[in-house]
Amino acid sequence: MSAAIRTYLCGTLMMLAAPGLAGAVGNDSIELFVVRELTNDDNVFRLADEVDSETAIGSADRGDTLHTTSVGLQFELPVSRQTFKGEIAMERVRFERFAALDLDGHRGSLQWDWQFGERWSGQLGGSESENL
Repeated sequence: MSAAIRTYLCGTLMMLAAPGLAGAVGNDSIELFVVRELTNDDNVFRLADEVDSETAIGSADRGDTLHTTSVGLQFELPVSRQTFKGEIAMERVRFERFAALDLDGHRGSLQWDWQFGERWSGQLGGSESENL
């Protein structure tokens, strides 16, 4: 299965799960999001002014327009004196001219804010991502 199909499949599944996730109680926070961005970058490869772009990248034009779509879920769940926070998102980036730079990426994070008694507290977590 291609990365693009997996990205859209995960996004669709998260949106279908939304009605079940809407039942957050108390201070719980669960958010689904869809973001669409259009970015114009006039120097995609960050070439210095004195570099001949035709030689370096095979094109006189250094710029491109990026279309980015992100679909994801963020949550914050307090349990007693602990709090669990996290995010998972799928991201699709498409370039109009430099299609070789297209990417189907993702990001995810999970954090546990813990407290033991009045004196001991801390955070434990991690994250993983594949993006531009």
